[in-house]
Amino acid sequence: MIGIYYLLLSAFLYSLMPVMIRLLGGGGIPPMSQVFLRYIFAFMSAATYFFVVTKSKFHINKKDLPL
Repeated sequence: MIGIYYLLLSAFLYSLMPVMIRLLGGGGIPPMSQVFLRYIFAFMSAATYFFVVTKSKFHINKKDLPL
């Protein structure tokens, strides 16, 4: 059940990102930069969740290095 709440929260935050970026930019940021900022924010949010909230370890096996 908590996963559905996280899904709804992420959908809500992702829908607010274009509005917030346009408000912060004041119309002076080109559209390509707005899209770039949106994806940077999404990546940082996902990375924060992955490293802080789940406290999981990211490890790479030696056999997977060529991939």
